Amino acid sequence: MQNFIEKRRHLRLDFSLPMRYRKVERSSQGFKGTLIKDISRGGLRMTAFEFLPLNLRLAMELPLVSGLKPVEGTARVAWVKQASLNPQYEVGVEFINLNHGDAEQITKFISSNDAAKV
Repeated sequence: MQNFIEKRRHLRLDFSLPMRYRKVERSSQGFKGTLIKDISRGGLRMTAFEFLPLNLRLAMELPLVSGLKPVEGTARVAWVKQASLNPQYEVGVEFINLNHGDAEQITKFISSNDAAKV
């Protein structure tokens, strides 16, 4: 039996929501669509149809609340795991650059969705 120590510092919210990302590099193409699987103040878990290497920087747009400007910021790939039996990857990213207003929008979004917290 393996002992697992939870390293997360922030409460996560499980839910599925579309988002957009693109690689932060000169040769990067445009934004790609994907789904958020869970989110916290510190980062999120998403699906990707391409391999994203560790420490890759991503520009992200998260439309958390209808009618409000999407949360925009930069994140770093913290972990990658190939999903079983399909060509997708689960990707964990850590937010590294969010303005204060966007960070607050994430916090309020998580607080307003108590039932799905893990």
